[in-house]
Amino acid sequence: VNTEKAKIRAALVAPAIKAAQSGGCATLRQIAEHLDGLGITTPRGKKWTATAVANTEKLIAVRKN
Repeated sequence: VNTEKAKIRAALVAPAIKAAQSGGCATLRQIAEHLDGLGITTPRGKKWTATAVANTEKLIAVRKN
């Protein structure tokens, strides 16, 4: 159940991650800072880290398949 919730949350954040990448964010840290700047929190209500972005990107890739 938690994995499915994480996948759903990742799908909701995916457009913001894509926008960050299109806007020139090249690193996971830059994407994390972009998400924080937009006021988007992690599923636990925390600030984004590079690891959290990487994990979310993995879930987005899994959801596409």
